Amino acid sequence: MKWYSALILTVLILASGIIAGCGQATSPSASKIYTSKTYGYSFQYPDDWFVDGGDELNLRIANSKREAYITMVITPVPATGAATPEEILKLYVDNAKSGNAVYYEQYRLKDEKVLQRDYPAYELIYTHRGKGKHSVWQTRNFVAHSNGKIYDFGCSAQEDKYYQYSSTLDTIYNSLTLQE
Repeated sequence: MKWYSALILTVLILASGIIAGCGQATSPSASKIYTSKTYGYSFQYPDDWFVDGGDELNLRIANSKREAYITMVITPVPATGAATPEEILKLYVDNAKSGNAVYYEQYRLKDEKVLQRDYPAYELIYTHRGKGKHSVWQTRNFVAHSNGKIYDFGCSAQEDKYYQYSSTLDTIYNSLTLQE
């Protein structure tokens, strides 16, 4: 009976360590809101994350350890009658996937979806490594054509830590709004 009690105690100690370890990532509750009135977008992000560079056109927000990022890149699209918004967005997404428009040394698309919105939109999930970088990152991208612009919103984390941050990144990703 003593060995049974020792086994239960060991399991409880291990379980409490696992549960405590899960709480080390930023909690998914987002308390700050980034809003660009100029470009018509907003999203929530955790209170302990910070603007790590850029501006409203090319923004990057990171967690304190720089293990997870949010990026927003706005690309104005010249007004032409030559292509529809759907065609323009498809060209942008295909160019990004081919690696021609990105700075990735390695890029592997895991999933692609056409999203149902009032404007053309895609979701891309991929892993990548930037040129000269050693870390592999996993990214979930929302790419849309709205208001004459391409909105490229990415939520990324180092691949080996993605699961740790996935709940927080999902909360951020799902909080994005584009104003019409």
